[in-house]
Amino acid sequence: MKKLCVLLSMLCLLTGSFSLKTAVKEKTFFTAFAQTAESENGRVVIQRAAGRVFSADSRDKVVLSGKVFEDGLYRTDIAVTIKGKGGELTIVPEENGGYNPHVEVVSFDGVKDQIFYGADSGGSGGFGYYYVFDVQKGKAVTLFDAEKYPVPYTARYVDCFKVEVKNTDTGEIVYIDLSGRDEEYLSALYYKDGRLKSPVEATVSAVNAASPFYLNGESRYGLELFYRITGLYNADGLGNIVVRTSLIDGKFLPFYEIVGSFKEN
Repeated sequence: MKKLCVLLSMLCLLTGSFSLKTAVKEKTFFTAFAQTAESENGRVVIQRAAGRVFSADSRDKVVLSGKVFEDGLYRTDIAVTIKGKGGELTIVPEENGGYNPHVEVVSFDGVKDQIFYGADSGGSGGFGYYYVFDVQKGKAVTLFDAEKYPVPYTARYVDCFKVEVKNTDTGEIVYIDLSGRDEEYLSALYYKDGRLKSPVEATVSAVNAASPFYLNGESRYGLELFYRITGLYNADGLGNIVVRTSLIDGKFLPFYEIVGSFKEN
């Protein structure tokens, strides 16, 4: 019996020693892995892509990298690095921090590729930071910056329980019907017969979101933009203006727009 107890004790010691060694090895492995991931001046690779960025016949690597903020979700010090036969170029977005940063390497001009970059701001309203970069003669040119893109729209409440949305460039007007809103909301703005009690402005934001889309007939991409329309307060979403643009002579020019209202559940 004593021999059996001794054998069991030795087996436990060996098993414990093996588990301890395994744990030490695993800890060393994961520590080494973490150090490798952060080895390049504390930067981590967020995304890799490839395309014809330097020229129409090149094959270039595109690396999106940054630093991870302490919450693990927010990225800071964003950089887009392009490497190929044309050399190496690093692009730093003016707003170089955000959630879920990503790049798309697509052709907006139909000749070679450009770089679309986007990241969520994390604030209310679903806003983000969006850019399109083009490499010209070895240098980066910003073709699109969402915060600097024109907002040729105004909005205001008008009679008959409606909001008027006007394109100040073309003069075109579209109306959003508010008659389905609750009585408390409408009574603060209108008399019962639909007349507006006093002038009230609505707000059209800067570009709220942007996304590339494929122009099949032209074998290239366009850029779809969203403007947010709000009413009495920021959370009072009235609808969106959706604009489709194409790159012409270095500028994204609109060729289609639609005003859509939010559907009440």
